[in-house]
Amino acid sequence: MKQEKIYLFAYDELEHLDFFGKLFGLGVINKSARLNGFIKCINPSSEVFIKKDKNSFVKGTLFEITKEQLFLVDKWKLLPKYDRFPVNILLEDNNSIVEDAFVYSKIEFGEFEPFENKKELFNINNYRESFNYFLDSQKQKLQNFDFVFLYKPSKKDWEYLSQIKTTNIFIKLTIDNDKNIYNTTYISTAFCPFVDKGQPYIALAAFNRSDSFNVISYYEIFNNININDYGKNIKIEFIDVNKIMDTAFFDKEKPVFFLSNREDKTTEQNKYAFKENVFEYVLKDFDINHWSRFNNLLGLFFEVNKK
Repeated sequence: MKQEKIYLFAYDELEHLDFFGKLFGLGVINKSARLNGFIKCINPSSEVFIKKDKNSFVKGTLFEITKEQLFLVDKWKLLPKYDRFPVNILLEDNNSIVEDAFVYSKIEFGEFEPFENKKELFNINNYRESFNYFLDSQKQKLQNFDFVFLYKPSKKDWEYLSQIKTTNIFIKLTIDNDKNIYNTTYISTAFCPFVDKGQPYIALAAFNRSDSFNVISYYEIFNNININDYGKNIKIEFIDVNKIMDTAFFDKEKPVFFLSNREDKTTEQNKYAFKENVFEYVLKDFDINHWSRFNNLLGLFFEVNKK
């Protein structure tokens, strides 16, 4: 079956041969391009991103890649910390327009400068160690997962949490095995408050995870069940990447439901399983739009849960 062409516009470390060559292969089609109506920015932590600016443009490189390669970039960019969205790109060699290319950026709540004013903060070598570690972690071909940790806040908690429209929460899992060797995992999630039929919810949503843990594993870890299967001690911490909210709610409360999309290309049809507080939706193929997958998962869960 012929694969759909997917275009990615890169303006950061992914433009460099050492990075895109290892992610996409040296033969990947790439062209010089520009994105109009945006400006390239950098913050004091040397994170590069773009913001809308009708008087500016961003120079970069357009790649033609596969969906699997795009999902790999999702993992590297810690989606949804860096989320992707479609844009129109101008090719510099012939001034033609490529529509609906993906570009990654983050919402910046803190200080930042136009990249040209502080470009000395950007050092490609700072990415190499973590990038090589990332590539090693992807050698074991694991299934793709989405996870949704679903909370029911009290009226008092909701008064505070509902004021925060968006942020990114890292769930930090530190697992101590029998030899006092610590394994730390960061789960990048989007903070999503919503109301369904009058009931407030908080969802922490993670996308395109290649985890050795499935949704049952996370249910057991959060609820201290069969904990010896994972390690002799597990510590769970919540970190607001943007430092705009108090995470005390997550320290004191546990998810009431654990939801998951799981991609399984061997299954003949999509199916779900629901037991106690755990809901898994098995999909033959992941939709390229992770927010569509999120909405479909929640919709199916609430439909099944009311029966």
